[in-house]
Amino acid sequence: DNGSYPKTMYTNKSSVIIRYKPSKDSEILNSLNKGAKVKVTAKEGEWYKVSVDGKTGYIRGDQLSESQT
Repeated sequence: DNGSYPKTMYTNKSSVIIRYKPSKDSEILNSLNKGAKVKVTAKEGEWYKVSVDGKTGYIRGDQLSESQT
């Protein structure tokens, strides 16, 4: 992770949950299919802050890749 934002990343799991806050206990904002493109605006611990369809939420880092697979 080179730390330059914003950058484009892609989901790498079949169903990726976007949460309101960077916590696995946070409410679910949305979910995405594998290969979905997201705009990452920041990293907070193991979570990435993302913008999707005009909404901001958080995805755990292990569910995102820099290349679309």
